Amino acid sequence: ALTVVAMCYDRQRCDYVQAAPPTTWPIHQDNIIETATITKDPTGRLWVAYDANQSVWVRASKDAMGVRWTDPILLERGTTDDDICSIARVCGGVGVVWSNQNNDSISFRFHPNGSPPDSWDQTEIVAQGGDTADDHLNCAVAEDGTLYVATKTSLDTINRPLLSLRERLPNGRWRSHAYAPLTPNGEPSRPIVMTSHCPQRLVLCHTLYEVGSQNFSIIGMICRHPNPDLDRKGVKLIQPEARLNNVTGCKSPLPPNVSSVVLASDGAGNVYEAIVDLTH
Repeated sequence: ALTVVAMCYDRQRCDYVQAAPPTTWPIHQDNIIETATITKDPTGRLWVAYDANQSVWVRASKDAMGVRWTDPILLERGTTDDDICSIARVCGGVGVVWSNQNNDSISFRFHPNGSPPDSWDQTEIVAQGGDTADDHLNCAVAEDGTLYVATKTSLDTINRPLLSLRERLPNGRWRSHAYAPLTPNGEPSRPIVMTSHCPQRLVLCHTLYEVGSQNFSIIGMICRHPNPDLDRKGVKLIQPEARLNNVTGCKSPLPPNVSSVVLASDGAGNVYEAIVDLTH
């Protein structure tokens, strides 16, 4: 099942408490959900995007706490059980980006603020062909409205970049920036992107699977926005540990002029942190 629950911070308890009854959407047992993501548009409406039944779906809330929702709204059919999607608040509305390994594409659809929940713009093809599609996606939005999507490709060729940063400019044009080559000793995977408004920076992190070992590292790279330079080599933010994976960070823009934290967990459930200093 897919469940949405609202949590509010209780200052007296110094803890989060449930603010409304959870909403659960049963999923047929033959369906597979890889991921579900949530965001809120400027009008206060919540949106959930998820994959099920080899398709990409969204639901929109009918109230501020996410108790009542619309029926599922179809954005795309014909994906694989391995594909995923992600939703983000972008300039003028919300957008959903997804992978489709059947036709080797990354696609995007935009919903303008104030339009009916089922009124979405036509599909934009971010990239297609050349083994560009895989099932790893992570989004962040810069201050000027540029949407960044960190993705993994299926271009499994030694010494060729395995990750790609997709960039949707405020005018709706897309660009792709390849980075993080596959080497005989390491495979980059699970990329994320974070934005900083002051200074204007991008923080890119990913897992590095070390060939012939169960020890994985978390790699980080800081670059400028706009016009990111991704030719530089990343550094180890978290040293190798057994099955260290799934780095995560702040979805909102990083706080100005302070160090920020990224987290990752290992196969035993231990959580590790690294400090990313953007003040220099």
